[in-house]
Amino acid sequence: MRMPARIVIRDGRVLTPMGMIEPGAVIVEEGRIVGVAEKRCPAEGKSGYIDARDRLVMPGLVDLHNDGLEKEISPRPGVRFPVAWALSNYDRRLAACGITTEFHAVYFADLGGVRTVEGALETARFIEDSLGDALYAVDHRVLYRMEIGCRAGMEAVASCLGGSAVPYLSVNEHVPGRGQYRRLGTPREMVLALRDDLAGGEDSQEIIMIEERINGWMRNGMDHLKKIIPSIVERYGAVVA
Repeated sequence: MRMPARIVIRDGRVLTPMGMIEPGAVIVEEGRIVGVAEKRCPAEGKSGYIDARDRLVMPGLVDLHNDGLEKEISPRPGVRFPVAWALSNYDRRLAACGITTEFHAVYFADLGGVRTVEGALETARFIEDSLGDALYAVDHRVLYRMEIGCRAGMEAVASCLGGSAVPYLSVNEHVPGRGQYRRLGTPREMVLALRDDLAGGEDSQEIIMIEERINGWMRNGMDHLKKIIPSIVERYGAVVA
């Protein structure tokens, strides 16, 4: 069935930048909003109508950071669904929540499970290629999350941004003992905390050695970051958070 060229969403509570219009109507022509009326719109020509009584009519939401796609891909350890299936399933759930543009946070670091550089490349490229696909109700885009301590992730992000419609980049530091995690862990396995029974307490030589490794790892990562970020911004006009 062919949709009318003109559609009126009427008799709803219409949220605008200036406040609420109640009752109000939104006029859509050829897929674009062309007007908002502060009263009921009378029948006109071959217009189609959507009854919005007792409903809220508002612009679609733009979500700038959401990790939910990771759970669609890997809902539990050892399980991984294809990105195409996960995105299609998640698309319906986002649309049902009123989200019309979603920036999926794709994490470029090797932490195991769903968070690997290889997996991030696959996910980001699939999302970028899906832009404009009529299969989806939501406009899907990528938030490129780059971990300071993962040089391979930095290089992978830089390789992707040239093909991104909106080059949006988040720089992260998830080093144990510095921010998100209160206890120290080894640089290679960032999410593992020191065992409670570590001999010697907090002043032990082992903790001191781990701190030195983390500090060296961070210095190397920061040095590379200082080199790569200016070129990314200049070349792609990336938005960096």
